[in-house]
Amino acid sequence: MLVHVDGERAKATANQLVYFYRDGEPPHRTSGLRSACTAVLTSAGWRFSEMRITLAWTQGPPRVVPAPGTGDPGE
Repeated sequence: MLVHVDGERAKATANQLVYFYRDGEPPHRTSGLRSACTAVLTSAGWRFSEMRITLAWTQGPPRVVPAPGTGDPGE
């Protein structure tokens, strides 16, 4: 994570590697994410004011999403 503090505001960026698991199985999908956030210093400490997460890449089988209201991915 890279952080740049400017007074009571800070900006941070990070790369993330995500593994998707099913119970008892090895990872079936991996993804790379890029996150960027802004934080502000409050009386309660540092708090996020904005966060953005962007999918950089994905590897593994495609996800099948059922058509709305049917439960059938083909409709």
